[in-house]
Amino acid sequence: MRAVLTVFGAPMVALLIDVALCGWFLGARRGCNRAHIAEVMGSALPPVAMVILVAGAGCVFGKVLVASGIGDAIADVLDRTGLPVLVLGFLTALALRAAQGSATVALITTAGILTPLLQRADLSTGQLSLVALAMGAGALALSHIDDAGFWTFTKLAGLDARRACAPGRS
Repeated sequence: MRAVLTVFGAPMVALLIDVALCGWFLGARRGCNRAHIAEVMGSALPPVAMVILVAGAGCVFGKVLVASGIGDAIADVLDRTGLPVLVLGFLTALALRAAQGSATVALITTAGILTPLLQRADLSTGQLSLVALAMGAGALALSHIDDAGFWTFTKLAGLDARRACAPGRS
């Protein structure tokens, strides 16, 4: 039973089962034909493909930093600054976000850089949660006009970006 549940619990298998169930419950069960279900599922893939690609690239970059030993070297340098881990998480994510623009990549890369330092610090679960929040705040701090977070905020807040960004306005 454990082996079967392990297979069904694997991320890719679980996602495949979810997609199949969504196709059944939201499509076939409501009377949609296979062509329409395939069209809807196919049209949903391109918007999320870039997010998956960016997250995957960030994960790989973080793993390369850890596996190559660069992460340990950077962690040593950061440790010698004497700054608290919360501040280091915030500033590292902030710098990476400013350098390359993606909050997701900044978070994942910061996690890869700080992993050796966090392992040495032997922090509790609550303390690690605070470090994760500090990293998230740093990664979101420098949102600019070409960022999806900027547009989400303007829409949810009811702001008109065209009026705010019009020439002659301060």
